[in-house]
Amino acid sequence: MPFVDTDLNLLKTIELAQVPITVGTFQLRQRIGYYELSEADVTWAPVHVPADHPGPGDRTDLASVPAIFWSLIASYGRQTAP
Repeated sequence: MPFVDTDLNLLKTIELAQVPITVGTFQLRQRIGYYELSEADVTWAPVHVPADHPGPGDRTDLASVPAIFWSLIASYGRQTAP
């Protein structure tokens, strides 16, 4: 998978924070990108501004993850429960 960090190194981890802890919403704590090999171009996912109670546009429920990142960020919810 050609996912990269801000220094264009292959991505090894994704920094996500569940906020608030009682709700299934998350914030991306570092910018990540997808490197398109055929076009030598990077599509970036912006970092969220850290907040205890983030507003719309500054959080994700992971159900609205862009399709390009589906293989990297799994869905979250009842379907992932054992």
